[in-house]
Amino acid sequence: MNLEALPNELILDLFVYFDGIELFRAFENLNTRFNSLLYKQYRFYYFKFQCVSKHNFDIICKQYFPLIADKVIALHHSNSDEIPKQIDLFFSSLSLFNQLTQLRSLKLFSIYSYETLSHLLDQCHYLHNLTHLDFLCYCYGNDQDKFQSIV
Repeated sequence: MNLEALPNELILDLFVYFDGIELFRAFENLNTRFNSLLYKQYRFYYFKFQCVSKHNFDIICKQYFPLIADKVIALHHSNSDEIPKQIDLFFSSLSLFNQLTQLRSLKLFSIYSYETLSHLLDQCHYLHNLTHLDFLCYCYGNDQDKFQSIV
């Protein structure tokens, strides 16, 4: 069956089964109809950045995310070996937290810096729809008291 023969409603229902990374890699720039569905009609995106390559991370942050930031409902980030400072890179590329108007869930893993965590938590007051916040921190030496003060 030809995917393009499906009505828009069914394609939008299909999009729900993809996270934002997969969605853009599979459907972006196929044709103007799919671009319209992605950018204008699809309502809610979630992104799991834990296993994405640095190349795909950069493309998503620079090309796609600024156009859909107000439709993102969930973000999962991790400072991995592939992208050691992914959390810092992402939030520095996104100029303002207030663009994430629909964000409901934020998961941050492998945070090693008290300053990073403190900054992110300070910015959470812009996230009016946030209902779930998960973070995993690794602290060493003097930072242990600082991390415990946040909790």
